[in-house]
Amino acid sequence: MRGMAKDGKFAAKMMIKHTMLLIE
Repeated sequence: MRGMAKDGKFAAKMMIKHTMLLIE
């Protein structure tokens, strides 16, 4: 479960970075 939570946070960070790149 802890691993999944960590993975979720990582995925969220990647999504934000990807969105920022798309906006730019």
